[in-house]
Amino acid sequence: MPHDSSSDLRVQFRNRQVVRPITPSELPDSHAGTHTPTPLVEPETNSWLDGRYKVGRLLGKGAMGEVRLCHDCVAGRTVAVKTMTLRTAKKPELRRRFERECLIQAQLEHPSIVPVHEISQTAAGVPYFVMKRVHGKTLADIIAKLRQADLAIERDFPRSKLLSVFAAACQAVAFAHSRGVIHRDLKPSNIIVGDFGEVYVIDWGVAKILDPEDEIRWSGVGMESEPPRPDDTGVGVQLGSPGYMPPEQALGRSAEVTPAADVYALGTILFEILTLDRMHPG
Repeated sequence: MPHDSSSDLRVQFRNRQVVRPITPSELPDSHAGTHTPTPLVEPETNSWLDGRYKVGRLLGKGAMGEVRLCHDCVAGRTVAVKTMTLRTAKKPELRRRFERECLIQAQLEHPSIVPVHEISQTAAGVPYFVMKRVHGKTLADIIAKLRQADLAIERDFPRSKLLSVFAAACQAVAFAHSRGVIHRDLKPSNIIVGDFGEVYVIDWGVAKILDPEDEIRWSGVGMESEPPRPDDTGVGVQLGSPGYMPPEQALGRSAEVTPAADVYALGTILFEILTLDRMHPG
């Protein structure tokens, strides 16, 4: 029987929990009795995730899942939790792709990459990961308001500050390249500027690993170089965003994609910062 690499990944996925999920009886007194121990299938507002995270409002939703604001009742902090839906979690290719994103982001420890606190799954087997809650604006939102001559944004984000934001994003990408990872979806909406000037490069879902067999860098994670491509959905058919991809990536020549693809994308972002126009409209 052929070896199922996805089984290995699932075992590694389960073993990479940072903190064991607690039971209702282990909650602090202030939280005891405030929820039922019914296993959660998918996060809903005011429900509990693994007896530790009080689920709050929806922050964003995509093809594979969603990100919700949650309260970590053990650490006493607000976090963001990204989960798959029950439907997508049943699709092996999508599940492997989600788990792969979790592990890549968790291993890229850099001030401008959102840290992952925990990787786990619900009682129903739906994978999720917990990360730092980031407050701020995307570079795309900032540029859009600059196009509208928004006075407050013009005051808060002069060109000099935007260039500093760009430089910080470049540092994060350079770090990822040093770890053998190509982002492949760099664009203004995937760069967040925090309320106190922090800069984050987000969404590593279509990243490419240059050498997945590098044990020093990936310590036996055992992931594929490419994210799995599902056969029955449109998810993942095109890796990247039109207008920011180099020609080889736009043509689907994945084997030809190198770190230079990210450099190209950064160049299009710099063009947009300086001119407030997209290099490739459409």
